[in-house]
Amino acid sequence: MKEKKVSIQIPTPYFDSLDLTRGHQILRGLIRQYPEIAARAEELAEEILLDVDIEDIANSLADDLNGPAIEEVWDSSGGTRDGYVDPSERAYEMLEEIINPYIDEMNIYILRDMKDQSRDYCAAILLGMHKFETEYSSLLLGEVPDFCYDMSQYVREKWEESVEDEEQVKLLSGFLEENGLSGKSEESDS
Repeated sequence: MKEKKVSIQIPTPYFDSLDLTRGHQILRGLIRQYPEIAARAEELAEEILLDVDIEDIANSLADDLNGPAIEEVWDSSGGTRDGYVDPSERAYEMLEEIINPYIDEMNIYILRDMKDQSRDYCAAILLGMHKFETEYSSLLLGEVPDFCYDMSQYVREKWEESVEDEEQVKLLSGFLEENGLSGKSEESDS
């Protein structure tokens, strides 16, 4: 018979009212002061980091990329007091600003030596861009029709260089092939 773990809710109204920075400071202090809390915090962090949901990340990225309206590009491009900003350049910059945190997270997984998760994160980015390009009707893509292709090539190449693991590269290629995402990449290799 399995033992049930009983979770006791301890009210923490002061802690709950803190902003994230102050709450983070308190938790860091507790982790440094109490080794048993540090060990448990590390276990929980690892559990969270191991759970890379490709579909969730891909959907989130596609939604984020679909966020800016073409009017935002038009409003922030053209003649400005600093000169002329091309609408295509501005659209590219806006989309790049959205995707950069995803790329950063993928790279942090490599730094953590979590190669499987970095591969999954890379796969999620590539899938998210594919979804954005094929399932959404963003007018931004009219300004930068090659953005998803170019950025996918960039992300994949940078990941392959950083991960330095042929088996991981093969696993990513297999995922891309299974999901019909290898067509353009394969064409460019020949």
